[in-house]
Amino acid sequence: MASSGSSVAVIPVHNEAPTTGIIVAVARVYLPVIVVDDASDDGSGPLAAATGATMLTLSKHQGKGAALRYGFAEAWRRGAEAVVTLDGDGQHDPHDIPRLLAASQRWPKSIIIGGCLDAAAEIPRHRLHAIRVASFWLNWLGGCSIQDTQSGFCVYPTAMPRSLPLRHGGFLLESEVLLKAAQAGCDIRELPIRAIYRSDQRSQYRSLWDGMTAATYLLYHGIRFWLRQSRQREDMP
Repeated sequence: MASSGSSVAVIPVHNEAPTTGIIVAVARVYLPVIVVDDASDDGSGPLAAATGATMLTLSKHQGKGAALRYGFAEAWRRGAEAVVTLDGDGQHDPHDIPRLLAASQRWPKSIIIGGCLDAAAEIPRHRLHAIRVASFWLNWLGGCSIQDTQSGFCVYPTAMPRSLPLRHGGFLLESEVLLKAAQAGCDIRELPIRAIYRSDQRSQYRSLWDGMTAATYLLYHGIRFWLRQSRQREDMP
């Protein structure tokens, strides 16, 4: 196994048996892998275990956010300095891990996002629309400039999520991390990657529901932000 310093990969999976094994096998070439099996019933967990991953198994389906929290907690327990997250549905190419790790080693206090919007033509239109809507609000609220705020392929300094007041789960957790990290002045950098979309690919991300959930969350915080700004302007002499 190639050296990865004190980094680990965390891969949440739920009923992704067709892709889990190969993703884990490739990721383990670069760093240790923790798979959080979110109550799969298709054998995803045993496949990941057979490929050499450390397994955390949830007794009931709790969603991606909860799976990531369990994975982060295990990474903290191990003393890892950075966590690479990627999805188990085959959308991300684990061969890109060294590029993200190199960026993380160069900027160890930064969140590194593997953004796929440089290849927007390959992304299904409904998914692309959800990404752009959520990214507009997050960039405005966080004062940052990120193309793909919905990417699940990221590197986090392990101390960062632990220090943020996170409250949400599901796919919303990743947006919440970025928003609160940006508002806390944390550095966020984006590295272009190629996302893999196949016609038979089964993603846990529901563009309408999960996209609207993220947009609603960010809109709510946007209204609060606008009201605060308005009150501050009114209070100015």
